[in-house]
Amino acid sequence: MPSAVLVFLLMSFILGPRTAGAAEVPSFDPDQPFQESLSTQMLRSLLNRALDALEDHIQIDGMLAPADTQGDQKGHLELKLYPKGKSKSDEHLKAEGWFSLSPESGMHDFHLRFQNPRERSVPRSEFPADRL
Repeated sequence: MPSAVLVFLLMSFILGPRTAGAAEVPSFDPDQPFQESLSTQMLRSLLNRALDALEDHIQIDGMLAPADTQGDQKGHLELKLYPKGKSKSDEHLKAEGWFSLSPESGMHDFHLRFQNPRERSVPRSEFPADRL
């Protein structure tokens, strides 16, 4: 029995300081760097720079006409990609799409056209090869 008490005291002495030392180490909080104002400002700055770069390289325009009395709808979408950026060059790749939906007649009409910047100077035929 005295040896059991001696072993218990010895184990308490050996393990005691390690347990107390482990409690003193602060736990890691993964959100802590983002809660600081400097980090928040830096993240906002990086996000704004990324959005500016996207805006300089991509342009999306579209139009959705209101439905007429029969429920027919028409729309147009245009996507332009500027490889060098709008601020540096007007050269771009262009994709356009049109659609018209007529629920009454069941007609669905879709057109897609892709345009390469080098082909812009070529006159367009009535049925161009760049349409699907």
